[in-house]
Amino acid sequence: MIIIRKKLLVICAAIGLLISAIQAPAQDASSKPMLTIAISSVQELADDVGYLAKLAEIPGIDEQIPGIIQGIGAGLDTTKPIGAVVQAKGIGIEVIGFIPVTNFDVALALLEGSLGPAQDAGDGVYSLQTPLVPIFLKHSGNYAYIAQAKEQLADLPADPVKLLGGLEKQYDFPLQGNLQAVPELYLNLIETQLKTGVELGLQPLPGETDEAYELRRQVTQAQMEQLMTMINEIDSLTIGLSIDRAAKNVHLDFAVTAVEGSNLARQSADLADMETAFSGFLPEDAAISMNITQKIAEEDVAATELLLQSLVTNAATELDNDPGLDSAQRAALKKVLEDSIMVLTDTLKAGKIDGAASVSFEGSKLVAVGGIKVVDGKKLDAALQEVLRLAAEEPGAPSIKLNVDTHKGVSFHSLSVAVPPGVSEYEQVFGESLEVVLGASDTGLYFGVGQNSLATVKTAIDASSEGKIVPTMQLSMSVTKLVKFAAGIAPDLPPEGSQLIQKIAGLTGDDKISITAEPIPSGQRVRIQLDEVAIQAIGVAGQGALSLQQADPFGF
Repeated sequence: MIIIRKKLLVICAAIGLLISAIQAPAQDASSKPMLTIAISSVQELADDVGYLAKLAEIPGIDEQIPGIIQGIGAGLDTTKPIGAVVQAKGIGIEVIGFIPVTNFDVALALLEGSLGPAQDAGDGVYSLQTPLVPIFLKHSGNYAYIAQAKEQLADLPADPVKLLGGLEKQYDFPLQGNLQAVPELYLNLIETQLKTGVELGLQPLPGETDEAYELRRQVTQAQMEQLMTMINEIDSLTIGLSIDRAAKNVHLDFAVTAVEGSNLARQSADLADMETAFSGFLPEDAAISMNITQKIAEEDVAATELLLQSLVTNAATELDNDPGLDSAQRAALKKVLEDSIMVLTDTLKAGKIDGAASVSFEGSKLVAVGGIKVVDGKKLDAALQEVLRLAAEEPGAPSIKLNVDTHKGVSFHSLSVAVPPGVSEYEQVFGESLEVVLGASDTGLYFGVGQNSLATVKTAIDASSEGKIVPTMQLSMSVTKLVKFAAGIAPDLPPEGSQLIQKIAGLTGDDKISITAEPIPSGQRVRIQLDEVAIQAIGVAGQGALSLQQADPFGF
């Protein structure tokens, strides 16, 4: 238990060394910290570990936690947050860490057991030598403060938790950087270094045409300008991990907020949840579903258009240099390429991306369908048909049929690819052949993969007649559905493996692993979330796999 206490205190002390070599001169840029790091509390983390251990069916952990907490509690207040902040102060940068204590002398004694005797530096400050650099500690109120210099401990806050800005209440482990608090000197240095690097890299490549080089130069400069705009207009970047026992999930957030009144703030305001025209492609019972539905800023359209022009130029050069193409094929492919890029560019200029797709299982059979908004889809359909005609002329080409069906203005084409003989898993999933359908209308492009995929796409189109409000971006996967599907196509398993899969497949409740982009005030947050049953399934699978390995370490 003493070893645990020592290691925890050493880790806490190391907070003050996270940015250990930043004593360079700086200009005072903001009253906000440049960087904030926090731990909600030792007790909260212990409760979270117990919760996860119980879900994962790891025996004994939750019973051991109270004893561990009791041992750690000698000297520490396990109910309060631990934190550290990096701040610009006059001509320097300060790193201050703080740890809640109930008995500073006991906590200091434990640190001395690991780092050696503390030296009295005067004014209530003690110094300790770590493997890297010396640190200084001072007891004030209910906290032990840690810094890199004695002078940094002269004026301490009465309540250091306020420095965390509430992050300790939102997450178990938050980290937040405030770009506008970074001294202008450093931002200018970053900009200079980036520009120098870009200029050095912007040299003509061997064999590169003048047109290709000029496009590459314009694309690179546009990307550079976008990057510098982001540096100047991003207010904060936050990464936060939360084990949310009340909501029964674990989530990891990546959040960005913009400077008020900036172009980025204006763009962020347009990232609200929107209505999709492809709601039928997001059935509730899908094993996997995803959508992207959001407005596109004019600045992004211009930059993307440059990039697309560069891609067309490079692809055309590759076609010209391909000895396997005759002049007719080369001309046809160039026309297809140009028309496809034109449709894509016009779609982006329309100011909105809207698309959805899903994967569903019926026993061991898989069907995937999707749709995306396009402008002038008939032009894209003509390009698509030309590609399919060229593909059909190749030796060993799959069976290709054009205009096999129409539905609500959508023209469909099909491909049938024979499944390799002797591969039973492929046959279980797709049947004797892999069926693919492609469709296009004036306003949309559609696809389907798997048996009866044409009928499934048509059903999804019909179900999309009523709009649905969706996040700007979301990917969702059902763990139990994926496990059931895997069990259906897996080769013969030992009894223990079958029992494990049956146990996971029988779990009930929220079982999603999801990635969701959602608006927040002046910004956007991307959340990776594991629901309770997904956590339980992963834990049970891990424990089961470990048991199987221990029972049969050589896999026989």
